[in-house]
Amino acid sequence: MDCNESISDNERSLKTSKISKANNMPSPCTALVIEKEAGQRTTCDWTEAIALLDYVCSQIADRYYLFSKGQPRKAAIIEVLARNTCVACVDKELRTKSFQRIDNMYTELHQLACSMLVEELYDQLVKNGRNVTITTEENIKYGKIDIFIVPSNYGLSLHSNQVEIAVEVKTGFSLSLPQLLRYMIDNDHRSLMLWRIRNQQVLLFEGTETRQLLAQFVKMIISRADRLLLTPEPQCKHMPQGKTWSPNQEQLQETFSDFSKGIIKTLPTVIEKVVTKLEREVN
Repeated sequence: MDCNESISDNERSLKTSKISKANNMPSPCTALVIEKEAGQRTTCDWTEAIALLDYVCSQIADRYYLFSKGQPRKAAIIEVLARNTCVACVDKELRTKSFQRIDNMYTELHQLACSMLVEELYDQLVKNGRNVTITTEENIKYGKIDIFIVPSNYGLSLHSNQVEIAVEVKTGFSLSLPQLLRYMIDNDHRSLMLWRIRNQQVLLFEGTETRQLLAQFVKMIISRADRLLLTPEPQCKHMPQGKTWSPNQEQLQETFSDFSKGIIKTLPTVIEKVVTKLEREVN
């Protein structure tokens, strides 16, 4: 399959995949990704996989009316697909369209951490003579990044497939690995820094080092989406887990205390890692 083939070819793959399902074989949609795994991944292969990923996300968005400002909510769709192996559970979760309410304390702590980091980064990078563009809540193809950093010395624009550093800020103990992988799908040259303030941890993930994992992740999402789209009325006996959780006074107090200690200890580490990464890449 050539990179320049249209999405209509992917549509035909999904339509004919019912035959493959009856024969207990992977659909053409999934097989396009599977057949590339044996050899080294090329730009063309990855373009095909991303085209398929976008297509199945669009089909699911149409089926469940999952749009935001006229665009398919790809991040939410991928997150649900990654979290559930049962397509009936995927169906239930996509139909409910429920959102977990977050206590304002967590929102405020998150905003404070992002604000502190942005100013510290600007101060340090200006001292080093670096011109950078730093944005918050930056929309990328498969999600929204807390802090997004690119050099601007040479007129580089956002999402230029050049040096990009994304920082995901976590003020609680929660963690979503699919979320982190989503942030590297559209540019595997991107570096992703995970700042876990309460855990006092700063982790760095390089897109170039996770290419095989990203390929396997995308293949899984396409395959599961394929199964969902080919099942008219998926049913199961699983009971959906409730998402409602309201922290009490003691838990909020502990959260603030952990945050205060964690941000003082780890903020310098985040700054150092970002600055070091930029200096190494642009020199």
